[in-house]
Amino acid sequence: MPPPVLTAGGVVPEGVTAEELACRFNPDEQEAISIVRERLSKEIESRPKNAVTSDRRLLRFLRKNNFDVDRTVLTYLDHLEWRKKEKVDAMHDHIIEKQLTPLTIPHGKRVIGLLPQVPCHYEYTDRFGNPLSIEYYGFNPGVQT
Repeated sequence: MPPPVLTAGGVVPEGVTAEELACRFNPDEQEAISIVRERLSKEIESRPKNAVTSDRRLLRFLRKNNFDVDRTVLTYLDHLEWRKKEKVDAMHDHIIEKQLTPLTIPHGKRVIGLLPQVPCHYEYTDRFGNPLSIEYYGFNPGVQT
């Protein structure tokens, strides 16, 4: 498959159709995601639609729990409770509302120097509004280049 092409709407590999892009999980993953989504429907429906409730996020929890649906539901509920307790969503909403960037948050320049990623551009987002970034694997912030 050719390398991905960066677009303002997300990363789309050249030559991939919209149907292929929409169906990025195998049938077993799709079924497991559907089961978890159904079991968590009340909790998911009460939240804003964002990356926390995406199929990709649910799949990450399924993989972490070796596709054990019961364990996945429990760990996801714990995750939502942690987000509520730590006010993660309030922080997220504040950042969006104030249109903050890594350069305008407190200690932002220091944080950027420690993270193994480079934001492509703050205006480029995926279809859910999440900022795009490039991650460098094997990055060591202690090594100056």
